[in-house]
Amino acid sequence: MTAKTLILCALPFYMAGADTVKFVKDDGSWKLLIDDAPYYVKGFTWSHTPVGMKYDYNLFGEDESAIKAAIKRDMSLIEKAGGNTLRGVFPKKWMHYIHEHHGMRFIANDYCGRYGLTIDGSFVENVNYADPVVREIVKENWRKLATEYKDSPALLAHALGNENNYGLEWKSAEIENLPVGEQHRAKARHLYSLFNEVTLEIKKIDPDHPVGIVNGDLQYLDLIAELCPDIDFLGVNAYRGKDYSDMFERVAQTLDKPVLLMETGCDAYNAHEKREDQLSQARMIHDNWIDLYRNTADNGGEGNCIGALAFQWADEWWKEGQNVNLTVHNTEAGWHHQEYRHDAAAPNNMNEEWFGVCSIREEAVDGAHIIQPRAAYFVLKDLWKRDPYHLSSEELEQLTFDGPAMMAASGKAAAETDRLLQKAEAPYWKAQQVELPAAVYREGDHETLWQPSGVMPEENFITLDPNCQIKPFAGKSCLKIRYTSGGDWSGIQWQSPEGDWENNSPGGFDLSGATRLRFHARGEKGGEKIKVSMGGSLTGKYPNTASADLGELVLESDWKEYTLPLDGKDLRRIKNPLTLVMAGSGFPFTIYLDEVVYE
Repeated sequence: MTAKTLILCALPFYMAGADTVKFVKDDGSWKLLIDDAPYYVKGFTWSHTPVGMKYDYNLFGEDESAIKAAIKRDMSLIEKAGGNTLRGVFPKKWMHYIHEHHGMRFIANDYCGRYGLTIDGSFVENVNYADPVVREIVKENWRKLATEYKDSPALLAHALGNENNYGLEWKSAEIENLPVGEQHRAKARHLYSLFNEVTLEIKKIDPDHPVGIVNGDLQYLDLIAELCPDIDFLGVNAYRGKDYSDMFERVAQTLDKPVLLMETGCDAYNAHEKREDQLSQARMIHDNWIDLYRNTADNGGEGNCIGALAFQWADEWWKEGQNVNLTVHNTEAGWHHQEYRHDAAAPNNMNEEWFGVCSIREEAVDGAHIIQPRAAYFVLKDLWKRDPYHLSSEELEQLTFDGPAMMAASGKAAAETDRLLQKAEAPYWKAQQVELPAAVYREGDHETLWQPSGVMPEENFITLDPNCQIKPFAGKSCLKIRYTSGGDWSGIQWQSPEGDWENNSPGGFDLSGATRLRFHARGEKGGEKIKVSMGGSLTGKYPNTASADLGELVLESDWKEYTLPLDGKDLRRIKNPLTLVMAGSGFPFTIYLDEVVYE
């Protein structure tokens, strides 16, 4: 390529040590440079979620040997593919470890309340970005994050949010008085003005790393241009089919910032043919990256693409049920996209549990679940060998999709999986240890560790009101349990995960150190009979490690404290912290619980 004079369009960013990171613009094309060497983002939205775990699984809460085994398994494959960047918020120690041993850089990404915030001790799902309290919480979260990460040699950039423009569901008198068509746009103004304020807060603390936002496609692009002038790049989650149509052109015309795809990809399940379809996934991902390269500097497109993060590294089996069926790989697609044409004939064709460029198995070797690269992984490995900043138009056209070669590579990976399965075992997953006291029910604890999901028998004769304000023992509310039948008996069991009656899914929590389960109870009239126990079944692949029974209680109409002693019990994994069985009395009755706590 012809050498050109670089025109600096943003202040340089200095990483720890000798690295200097900066965006430069040359004749309308953007590049990201580290120590004056071009850096093109090639990586993944990486998370490690074993089969049987869900969205709140924390790899970094495991033993160090388990953490290193998972890192070695994933990072060695990503490194071999030519990947260089990961997205997420991880402990600084492990960011350094991954950077040192595998060369990865990180885009720190806090969601800014996209999936709710805890405000004054209560969890709020639909966050109001116009609320000064919310705005300060988001800013303070980022102040802490930027302060922690700013000197890390592994840090590449900061990215705010995750499709927050799709979550503008709060209500306020000011907004609700607007015409329906204007309400979300008015809310979006509050969101993007907050993003710019957070950007400036981060830059005060860490002027050495660029800051961007993560938007759902290009919705409200004009508002971003107006209200986010201080961001350094636009991060976009985009699923548009084989190419990105006018995305790069619109950003160039409206915003004039470099574009980083923070999520993009295709699922590996063909919803029309009801089967895994590695070939179609691989072809779609190949076409995606050709379009990304085409819109990179000097390649004939808009020249504002600085790379992408593929979604997702490995399948996530929890996506469909969130809390249930965690060991079932769901095949029912959740939404439809006409541009994914290989299975667009199905009513829904986008399956969130199958987006991995690797499949994941329940079996493990050396403490890490088995990962099997799909054909899409080998597509990325082939394309990531190229330097998109030095591709001629002719070379770009020659990067055609070689389906047989990709499927052959996938076949070799499957053979390696078969070999590993011969020595694989289902691992013992250590439950997450929690601080004591640990509440089963306590006022204000909306994010409870266990859920009252196990109704016995199958007919639901029990109703729960966790916010009952009738004569609570403590605070303003208590748990009201209404037995609506009055027949032989009925019961309710708190579970983790929900619905795992046979203990075949990992879950539960480590309550080591607890010496008792303490709770308060009363009956509506007095005389109501209940049986109280903890621990549930000790059988199954992932059983409780202890059980205890308080026997039958006859409740009084006034609050009374009860204690279930746990001295000497093995509490390393408690999946069922409380089970209540109500004896039939020939008529419905109501009981109340409050302050149900392990301590």
